[in-house]
Amino acid sequence: METWVIATSLIFLYLVFTLVLGIVANRMMTVDMEDFLLYGRRAGFIVLYLTVVASFHSVFAFLGSGGFFYTHGVGFWAAGTWTLLVGAITYVIGTRIWALGKAFGYITPADMLADFYESEAVRIAVAVVSVVFTILYIQAQAQGLGYIINVASDGRIGLELGTLILLVVAAIYLMAGGLRAVYWTDVLQGIWMYLAIWVGALVLSYELFGGPLELWRAVSEQRPDLLSLPGPKGFFTPGMWIGMTITLSFGVVFQPHMMIRYYTAVDGKTLKLLGATTPIYLMTLFIPAALIGLGGAIVMPGLEGPAADRIFPELLFAYAPPWLTGIILAGATAAAMSTLDSILHANMTVLTRDVYQRYINPNESQAHYVWVGRGIVLGLLVVGYYLSVLTLDFLGGTGHPFGSWSTATYASDYRCVLPWRSHTYEGRCSRWNLCGTRCVIRHPGSLTAPPRVAWRCLVSSHQYYGSNQCVGCYAIAVKGNNRASAW
Repeated sequence: METWVIATSLIFLYLVFTLVLGIVANRMMTVDMEDFLLYGRRAGFIVLYLTVVASFHSVFAFLGSGGFFYTHGVGFWAAGTWTLLVGAITYVIGTRIWALGKAFGYITPADMLADFYESEAVRIAVAVVSVVFTILYIQAQAQGLGYIINVASDGRIGLELGTLILLVVAAIYLMAGGLRAVYWTDVLQGIWMYLAIWVGALVLSYELFGGPLELWRAVSEQRPDLLSLPGPKGFFTPGMWIGMTITLSFGVVFQPHMMIRYYTAVDGKTLKLLGATTPIYLMTLFIPAALIGLGGAIVMPGLEGPAADRIFPELLFAYAPPWLTGIILAGATAAAMSTLDSILHANMTVLTRDVYQRYINPNESQAHYVWVGRGIVLGLLVVGYYLSVLTLDFLGGTGHPFGSWSTATYASDYRCVLPWRSHTYEGRCSRWNLCGTRCVIRHPGSLTAPPRVAWRCLVSSHQYYGSNQCVGCYAIAVKGNNRASAW
């Protein structure tokens, strides 16, 4: 049987299994917003751990990180210190966010921020920015999924069709089972992607070099520039390293889909254990990515840009058995879908809770809001698909996702880790305005550039938002307000 048949069949088998999990989750669901949107605030350690780490590692773990090592060397793994900050943030701040959410019934980030600043304008701003800028991730993950199935089928399934198929599957199980379905599929996806990339890297290293140690020796002899800083292209300067460390910790943790996960924990101890162990998964996943990228630089030299991002599947099709290639590409699908479904859920939650329930129709039944949320998912599916098809070259930037975007966020990143003496609504709005202005200054061509370039400018704005939102969250979680002090 041909490789593409096996690979495509395994991916579709995986998709069917996720749909089954969605159906089972639907049968266990109660018609209640907290159950549909927050897993009933009953997520235990194993479920919460796997959904958090799976959501952190997106399609970049498979299609971008290997290309990053291929192009820039080991500097990216050195910048993995961001994973330690993720654990510390979760341990210290995440537990307090959970406590406040449980005490006051918060469901979205805007609930907490608007309550603290006592401002509906803050609620609206947070809700709008949450949705507008996280659509970027729907676009990126959808494109990654389309590419994966296109490669697995040897081009027989087009990028547009592959993107649509996988978007529809994620939307179906989300609409069926809510966050419970997302969490259950993330458990599967978190395990699958971790094993897939490790097995793939080890198989390739033994097949091509005789083992990981021999791979490292070959790299040290033939491409020693990949084993030093700042790397062959001078990318990993101290400023870039610090910027990535801050941006990839604070900037990601306080994105809506990650913050919502703090609300869902069954208790504070679960979040403390989560904070203590999350870095293990996040950091060790990049060890096999390094083996893939560095080994690929020896075996398939000369790749640039998007071609370098594809080094993992290229090596698999050239040197791995068909069944293993299929399993690993299904793992790549899992990596993308675990982030995609989380972003879809977060946007649905924000639009349902912060917009529809708050301002449009505040006195309806719980069942009504659940159905509205499902309708919103369909709308997000259409928007995400349109953006994915509109700029299909966006994935080509995956190999450099945190380059100029991260450097544009340095100032705000450093501010976000400092506790302010006071936190006001006016101050928060000023930070947002400064961030947006600085983004335009950094990317002046975005005002007249083609859509794909302007869209990348929005990525910088999104990172500004994620990094600066932590200022408000830090204020609430650490200092508290009059209401929170009661807790």
